[in-house]
Amino acid sequence: MPRVLVSENVKRRQWATPSMAGEVKYQRGVIALDATALAATDVLDACVLPANCVPVDAIIDTDDLDSNGAPTLTLDVGLISGIPGDTTFANRVVGTEIGNNLTTAQAAALARNALQGFMRLAPQPVDRSIGFKVEGAPATAVVRTGTLTVNRGLWQPGTQYVANDYIVLPDGTIFECTTGGVSGVYGQTEKEAPSQQQPNWNVGFGLTTTDGGVTWTCRTPVIALTIAYRAARDRL
Repeated sequence: MPRVLVSENVKRRQWATPSMAGEVKYQRGVIALDATALAATDVLDACVLPANCVPVDAIIDTDDLDSNGAPTLTLDVGLISGIPGDTTFANRVVGTEIGNNLTTAQAAALARNALQGFMRLAPQPVDRSIGFKVEGAPATAVVRTGTLTVNRGLWQPGTQYVANDYIVLPDGTIFECTTGGVSGVYGQTEKEAPSQQQPNWNVGFGLTTTDGGVTWTCRTPVIALTIAYRAARDRL
């Protein structure tokens, strides 16, 4: 059955609205895939173009989501009908303003909008989602992996972790502890308490991050969309 996957950015309404014409804002929506394979017609609600705004740019970055030697995964990318965050599949129709049948997700890759139609979208008085539709299903879907035993929530400094513990980054990406130990403490000085500054996460499917005595492995393949947009006119 087709699904609608929604980024944390959209779920939590984490987008900024520019107040003046010409002021540019940026937004990155990450879809962290679970253990269920992507299927044809799945919808991925990634970002929101706020009301009375027009696009400036769009960039897709993705892990390899089809590991087959002859990959078949293709994506349409554009505006999505309905209310941002709505998971009712019948309400979400994806356009092709950014791309049609793109093969970007057949490898770990990055692609930038190259269609003039996206740049010429007229402002509307409502928020509009931008995201992906799976046009062609993957031949061999890449899904979340790992032996994920205990969910430790958000990462914490100076904390003992054991193998198969896992943490979840704010965007939904999962890292599994593959070598146990005590996590690092970052941004600390002699006169300051330990900060919550985090390690530099290698967010890429299968990549590892060294964190004090802990080794974390990224277990979630992701696809992300970054958009730049500006207000069409000054807000009254």
